Amino acid sequence: MVAFRPLLDRLPKLRPESDDFLHLDALRFLASAGIVFFHMMGELRLPDLGEDVIKRSGPLNLLVDLFFVISGMMIAHAYADRLKSPGDYGRFMQKRIARLAPLHWLTLLAFLPLMSWLMPGRFARIDVGCLAPTALFLHAIPNCGGLRFNFPSWSIGAEMMMYLALPAFLVLYRRAWTLFLAAAVVLAFLYGVGRAGPINRPWWEWTFDWGVMRALPAFLIGLGLYAVRDKLRLLPAPKLLLAATTVAYLAGMYFRVPKSILVLIVYSIAATALAADLNGKVDALTRKLAPLGQLTYSLYMWHAFALLFFVQQLPRRTGIGHDVWIALSVPILLVVSYVSLVAFERPMRSWIAGLPIFPRKRRDDAASSLVSAGDDLPSVHSANYAPGVTPPVEAARAPGSPISAPSAPRSGEAV
Repeated sequence: MVAFRPLLDRLPKLRPESDDFLHLDALRFLASAGIVFFHMMGELRLPDLGEDVIKRSGPLNLLVDLFFVISGMMIAHAYADRLKSPGDYGRFMQKRIARLAPLHWLTLLAFLPLMSWLMPGRFARIDVGCLAPTALFLHAIPNCGGLRFNFPSWSIGAEMMMYLALPAFLVLYRRAWTLFLAAAVVLAFLYGVGRAGPINRPWWEWTFDWGVMRALPAFLIGLGLYAVRDKLRLLPAPKLLLAATTVAYLAGMYFRVPKSILVLIVYSIAATALAADLNGKVDALTRKLAPLGQLTYSLYMWHAFALLFFVQQLPRRTGIGHDVWIALSVPILLVVSYVSLVAFERPMRSWIAGLPIFPRKRRDDAASSLVSAGDDLPSVHSANYAPGVTPPVEAARAPGSPISAPSAPRSGEAV
């Protein structure tokens, strides 16, 4: 290991660009790890791991809803007072496409030859008509009758639809209570509908079957929480509240509290994490975990490949147990995610975001250094800024702006 130290030292480091959202960064990484664990649990064959334990892990799928809340917070942080014209909105969408589309398209294309090789029978039954809506982020609404390719990417489709509706949401943002009212109305409707959709299941399980409606209340709540951040700053002992809500969620899983209640606890975890970040006090463990938040999107998008190849195929083809391959797949998945981030996602993000599709007006140039940090805000899957862009310092915040600018930039690569 010592012999490889010089090589490892030359690799781009994972580190947050700002100290402002370290709790949220760490939380996103842990949530993505939880989702990977959730999908792996059904494949474990450990003798002492009964069906009861597997069933208790079911609510880990609600961590996707945590991502939607955090996304709403970060969108508000970076854009709530900046989308003032069609050009501003165009630049916003360009940055969002730059952030999400390259890896989504790469994994979509990569899934086809992998399925052809490992699952030829299933590959022969693929409906090629589903490729277009999936590529265009339209797979969080019923159109193909199921998740046909890289199944976790449905949430990316739902996320993109939240971005499309952002101008309407920002009208509500002017009065924060209207965001919470809208979220309450949507939740009341969803709870009232009960089991619905193409396969008749409750809304907190929806993916391709109206996953966009599942994302809507969480995203609105995230916007609203950031709008009332000054009130969240007043919460006493926010780190203790974050620990308490997390324990409540884990205890609820163990005691089989209905998901209809646990999803609301998941929302509260995001709220207390934001409160902890606003408090400004960060412990050593959070600082160590926060840089790994950069890997969240990569882990999320690549873990289906690990599930298909290492967990579902190699045990059958090699005769080696599922548990061994699952253990081997975890470090490999981490390495693949890191390489994907550094060698593919960052360069593509920078290139697409830099295309002069919606160039800034000359009068905006002088102010661009003050707002460029938001051009690639922390999304549902990343809490880092665009390549080559550093966050503005607090002192540079525009007078009267309701959005607090990030603290002084750190050295290192932006994402």
